[in-house]
Amino acid sequence: MSVFDFSHLSDEVREKLVLKLSEEMRYCKTCGSRLGIDCGEAEPDYNQDFCSLGCYRWSVKSKMEILISFGGFYDSIHSDNIEENFSMELDCRGLIIVDEDYEINYKSTHSNYSKAWLDRFNKECGTDLKFVGIDSPRSYHFTTDKIIAEINDNDRQIFYEMTENESFIKWADPQLRSRDGFSSFYNGILDLISKAKDDEGVEALLIGMIVDWQIEEGNINDDIYELEYELEYNESVL
Repeated sequence: MSVFDFSHLSDEVREKLVLKLSEEMRYCKTCGSRLGIDCGEAEPDYNQDFCSLGCYRWSVKSKMEILISFGGFYDSIHSDNIEENFSMELDCRGLIIVDEDYEINYKSTHSNYSKAWLDRFNKECGTDLKFVGIDSPRSYHFTTDKIIAEINDNDRQIFYEMTENESFIKWADPQLRSRDGFSSFYNGILDLISKAKDDEGVEALLIGMIVDWQIEEGNINDDIYELEYELEYNESVL
């Protein structure tokens, strides 16, 4: 409730006053603290809508989904892994491969594989990303499958802290610089980090890059043939 009493004013005048005051007096959308005040040695406002990072985080507690570039299932170590395991299992059953698709249920197997891969990532990185699905392209000429994962607030904070890692900055910055044949929307990684504060879509992109870096830095795909997952088949093989 407003601390100002405008009841004696006409509706038109009251609306103009409220609008003017709202433009001049901004308050944190989470806690209601006055923004734009010089607090001396205290931290400045996080942005024009929130007084602190904590208030910003609280305001975006809605579930965020990110895309993870784990390698995909098109002519990759993951597709090789599945086909090798499938061939071995057919041998154990005394079955023969009779056609190109090997009678494997790829949709279900890919889902099982992706869940197992995400479990491995969580274990290695100390996170709790939740499997949502697989984002598969219509064509594999320029991209490949990505895992869609849900990220909680705690993991968002963990990944944000990684943006201060010099190794990450050095790894990510060249990828966001314009060069021959590529025009970047961002002027390096620091520009992306800055814009992520005000745009959840950009934040998801930033976290996706951090995850990509973790995959490479942590060698998540090493010894991938040891990954345990369930193969699923079409009825003709059962």
